[in-house]
Formats: sequence, structure tokens, C-alpha cells
Amino acid sequence: MAFYGRIEMKKSFLLSILLALLALGLFSGCEGLLNQSPKTQTFFDSAKKAAGENYILVDSPSMTLGAEHAGKTAYLVKVNGGSSVQNAKDTGRLKSMARDAVLEDDFSAELEPNENLRGLLGISGKPIENVDIPFGAVQNISRDSTAVFGDTIYKLGDKRKFFVAIAEKTREQRTATLKAIGSHCLIWYVPSQKSFIHESEMDFSKLAKKFDSAYDIETAIFGLNEATVDYSDVISVRSKDKVNFIVYDIFSDAEESLKKSGVFGFFTPLDLVASDSAKTSNRSQLLNIDSWLFQNNPELIYSTAVHEFQHLLNFVQKNMNTEIGSGMSVWFQEMLSTLSEEILGGTIGTTLDDSAYIRLPWFATGGFYGFGSYSWNYFAEHDFSGTFDYGNTYTFGTYLMHNYGGIPLIHEIATNSEYEEKAISEALKTLGYTEENGRYEDFSTVLCKFGQIVANADGAAKNINTLNKSIAKDSNYNILVNKLDLSKVKKDSFSSYKQLVRNGIIPAQEETQNKDFPYILYAKDRVILLPYGISVHYLGKIGANGSSYDFELPASSDIAMFILLK
Repeated sequence: MAFYGRIEMKKSFLLSILLALLALGLFSGCEGLLNQSPKTQTFFDSAKKAAGENYILVDSPSMTLGAEHAGKTAYLVKVNGGSSVQNAKDTGRLKSMARDAVLEDDFSAELEPNENLRGLLGISGKPIENVDIPFGAVQNISRDSTAVFGDTIYKLGDKRKFFVAIAEKTREQRTATLKAIGSHCLIWYVPSQKSFIHESEMDFSKLAKKFDSAYDIETAIFGLNEATVDYSDVISVRSKDKVNFIVYDIFSDAEESLKKSGVFGFFTPLDLVASDSAKTSNRSQLLNIDSWLFQNNPELIYSTAVHEFQHLLNFVQKNMNTEIGSGMSVWFQEMLSTLSEEILGGTIGTTLDDSAYIRLPWFATGGFYGFGSYSWNYFAEHDFSGTFDYGNTYTFGTYLMHNYGGIPLIHEIATNSEYEEKAISEALKTLGYTEENGRYEDFSTVLCKFGQIVANADGAAKNINTLNKSIAKDSNYNILVNKLDLSKVKKDSFSSYKQLVRNGIIPAQEETQNKDFPYILYAKDRVILLPYGISVHYLGKIGANGSSYDFELPASSDIAMFILLK
């Protein structure tokens, strides 16, 4: 956990605390506070406000839906709005129903997280990490042979020493060579002693060109990298200063057979510190890129570049420009960075398989594992990071973007003076989701409606939230995929599926009601709900004369249940 303190101008960056980042692993977003959940009453107030004609809050053990709903398909949506894990048996369930149709065969199960997760999957847990905002012309890669690094002029082929991460908790100086100069970046390379890493197979100029193409758009959406507050011990970033990319074998973990594993890249605020106390600071805006992965999967590295740059922008906007006063939770930072991959994917020319899109199967099968701080901490502790944590966090972010204001909402979340849940609530308010105009939304209400995208994966129901809707018509944007159809996610593209099923982490497709992605469970199924986790259950068609339901209400007041009608 890191705490970024603020004191009066000229402000100090609290070096002793910032330096602790190294001991925790260097990564932007690998630390954070376990947020307190919204107070119970506040959550339920929001749950009531989330309810509507086709989204009915279950607030009684017995409920009847009248004949006016005949023929509609009903689903039960459960949401954990608190900060505690809710065991399956405490999440509530359907006990019985009376209607014209016969209840389908039932699969009743209680899925608990497997406590023996360490090394379970045999995969790396280290991930890559329509707006009316005016943009300037996107600049192409510079043809100049020189560039400004601080006040020093460098040319191609020049060398400079940088501190690089040779292990998770160790940085040492290495000599890097300047390989490409872009309009907004410098690409440096540190050679490897490993014979299978070949400099000749890396297109440094193309990386610079890709980053340049995204720079103006990314900073317009997520905020500038120039801080508006002066610090006594932090470098001053000016508009002419370029972002430095250091390409090397991060953590020295490259193996010839390990082509899709390891750390893709990272940003650490340590490099922004300008003080003799920060002995391993590079004193520049700097992003680390893995050379082995760059050689073998450059498309993935292009996504990594915009992902990690967002971390830098996020740090400037939320930690340096505001009076937040504490470290942001990982889920919030990664939500924005994975969204940058989706928003800028078309601009940098990546494929779906090399973007945040590949994280959708984790949500499609395990939305009940949530996305808050608890989930991130839990999976990190079990060497299971990069799975449901990223998948559910990204899906929640793109759900917000598709249903509540598009990219302007993301701009507000990224640049307002709040963070985490409050940043989302404030952004919604700024975009007009207020009590006064009759369309109130805050973090808790949109969380309550999160499960709607599962029941409406194809977007057929126009009055229910879905990912499968267009969000951008502005020519300034080239979003990688404008509509996301969760029903198109298939297990054959989900390499970890069999292992997850075998080890009891998720149920098999055959055990779910819809026998497909995204998972819809049977009416009486109960699964564990981690904080901000959701589950969706099939209740069937409403009968000609209506349908009556008897529920076992949740044991915890942090759980809200809704009947969704489609």
C-alpha cells in the first residue's frame, strides 16, 4: 500500500513513502487501500433508485408480477455492494415459484473460491498492463535526428545510463542506446545477454510511431502529463519533454519457450522523483517495456504502451494535481488503463487478441469474483493476478462507457478531483445524471445494474444495459471494437477454461442454465460474491396470468437482489 502525501507549496513528494514502491514491486497499480464499502443504508438507497419498471428490487420474501408482464423473460440479479466476502449460502435465492410454465431442471450448487490457487493455472499473472473533446492534429514520427531529453540534446545511437528492474525488487544501472525518436517519445534499448533476444527483430521506429499516433488523443481523454502543482522534489514535465521508453528484459525472466508470459511493461512514480534520496530514480517520465515480448508480440506491446502511459497520466491527474491524500486502489487505475487499450486500439492498429478485449472471458465466467480492492488483493496473494481481477475491472469500465455517456464520462472520471467510487459518482453527476432531471445515477446504482449486461449480452432489449451498443460516432475516434457482444465470447478462445473448471474455480458451461458465455445460472444456484461481484440467474418466462416468487432473502444487507424483465 502506498500513501502519496500532500503538503503546502512548494510541496514535497514525501520521498520515504514513494520509495516504498520499489519494495512493493515497482508497478503502478500494485498497491492500494481496501476501500470501505458504501454504508449499508447508502447502498440500499441507491439500490432502490436503481429499480425501475423492468428492474424490480426484491425487498420481500414473496413477490408477484402481474399479467401485464406475461411473456417476458425474468432473471434474478444479485449484487454485492459491500466490502466483505459473502458466502454462497448467505446470498439469497429463489425458493419456489408459481406460474403457468413448468420450472426447468435445476442445478443447485454453492461455489466457493479454491484456497489452493498458488500456481494453479501455470500462466503468468502479470498483465499488460464519442467525444466532443477537441484534438490537435496527430503528429507522425519525427524525421529529425536529434531530440530533447530534459535540456540535453540526444541523437540516434547515443547512449545513456538508466536504472532498470533486473528483478522484482532490484534496480541497477544499465547502458541504453537511443534507437528511435518520435514526436512525443524516445525509444531506448538495453541489450540482453540471452542469445534468443534479438535487437534486429524489434521495430523501435514503429513503436515510436504508434505511440505518437495515440498521444494527443490519450492526453485529451485522460489528462495531460504536465502537473499543475509545483513540487520541490519532483521533475517538472514540460510540453517539449518526451516520454522515454526503456526496452529490456524486465526482471531478467525471459525464457525461450515463454513467449506469452512475464511482465509486459510498467510505470513507477519513483522515476519522477528528483532528489538525492531517490538513488534509483531516472528523473524522467519513463515507461518500461519488455524486450522478449516486444520481439515476439509487438502488437501486444503497442497496447502496453498506451496502457502504461495512462498509468503515468493517472498519477499526474489524481496524485499530483489534486488533494486526494492517499493511494488509489488498483482496480480504479487498471480500469482506466484497460479502457485506454479499447479506446485507442484502432488508432494504434492492434488486434482484439492483443487488447483488453481478451479479458472478457474472465468476467463472462466469473463476475461473482468482483473487481474491488478485496478481489485484487485476494488474487495477488494467491499468485492468481491478471485473471478475474483485470477481467471484471475492465468489463465494469467498458460497461460504464457504453451505457453512461461514452468517452466523455471516462474523461470526467480520469480528470476530476475525486478517485475510485467518488470519481465515478462525480463524473455521472457532471454528465447530468442527477435527481433534478429524473435520471439519478451514482456508483452504487450503476453497480446494481451491472448484471444487466449478462442477461442482455446481444443488446436485443433496448431498455436494458448492454455492451453491444455503439458509443462513438465522432471521426476523431477509432475504437478497436465499438460494440462488445458478450454472447460471442467462446471457451475455445479462453485457454484457461479447462483448468478453471477442473479446479473448481468456475462451473462448467454445461452446468449453467444457458450452456454458453456469459454464464447465466439456474434459479436456485448460489455462488460466492466477492465485493462488487454479481451473479445472474434464470427465472424463466412470466406466465399468462403472471408469476409469483418466494425468495430466501440475503443474510447480508450488503447484497441487493433484482428481478430483471426482458
